Amino acid sequence: DFIQRTIHGLEAGGAAIWVQRALVAAAVTGIALFYFIHEFRGLATSQAMDQAQIGRNLIRGEGWKTNFARPLAFGQLQGNGKNAQSLWTDTYNAPLPPLADALALLPVKSQLKMTPRDIIYIGDKMIALASILLFLASVVVLFFCARRLFDHTLALLTCGLVLVGDIFWQYTLSGLPQMLLLFFFSLTIYALLRAIEAQVAERRVGGWLVAAGAGFGLLALTHALTLWIFFPALIFSAFYFRPRVWAAVLVLAPFCFSTRPG
Repeated sequence: DFIQRTIHGLEAGGAAIWVQRALVAAAVTGIALFYFIHEFRGLATSQAMDQAQIGRNLIRGEGWKTNFARPLAFGQLQGNGKNAQSLWTDTYNAPLPPLADALALLPVKSQLKMTPRDIIYIGDKMIALASILLFLASVVVLFFCARRLFDHTLALLTCGLVLVGDIFWQYTLSGLPQMLLLFFFSLTIYALLRAIEAQVAERRVGGWLVAAGAGFGLLALTHALTLWIFFPALIFSAFYFRPRVWAAVLVLAPFCFSTRPG
């Protein structure tokens, strides 16, 4: 009788959902490990390496310094009579990707010196691992967005298709800021979606609009090109939500606060 109840619980009872979740988690973990162990060969782009070495300098207490020399910038500084030492203060990269790399490198701060026995630099591994976690977190947020827009089954199908997309994993292992962008973008879309739902239900939307504005600010601090997403969203907020001016202010204020100089 105990065995029958156990089998019934696994097949149709409350335990069934946990078995399904465990299988999904195992499958996702397997895919992530395959790409991390089998496909990752270290950071392969100059932009990823540039941001990573700035992150390393940050955790060493050297500030926002870069070791990446740009001859054109050096010539421009000399041509305008400026001190070339300022060349090593990075103004080329957006601030958040190197900061995210610094956080990823922090657990191995004392192990960042590469030895002849290292096939792949441990710093590269930590940055790739952090990108994988950001990607998986983005998929979780995507699931909640899709479930609110459609239904549970379609949300699972959408997330499954994203997880088996090789191009997503290639960007994840590149060390580029795309996964950080995807994470912030997913959170921002979720906040806007909740604001729209609150507007339809005639509930307060202020908190969600502030969250969306902050999300757009984080996107801009990750890559300046995301500004083209913010301005249409600001116009939409001003026309869709009520009162219009107040809704636009609620989106614009946290955006300006998060992107202000200094």
